[in-house]
Amino acid sequence: MQATRFHTTNPNLKVNTQVLGTAAAPQVSFTFIDDTTKVYDSQHYTAFEIFFDVHLTLDHIDNQYEMNGKSLDDV
Repeated sequence: MQATRFHTTNPNLKVNTQVLGTAAAPQVSFTFIDDTTKVYDSQHYTAFEIFFDVHLTLDHIDNQYEMNGKSLDDV
């Protein structure tokens, strides 16, 4: 997510990382433009599953914006 290509295609992308020195399981969380948050325990999901679910969530958000007469391109 921190690759330059992601920031080039989406300048509004913000990536925050927090590295902990504990034995806690890694966690991935996303906060979307509509302020919903999804948290994934990486012990239970593969990267593919996380990105697939994020893609579905983004499609849903895009559809909701369009049904309300808005566009994500304007945000």
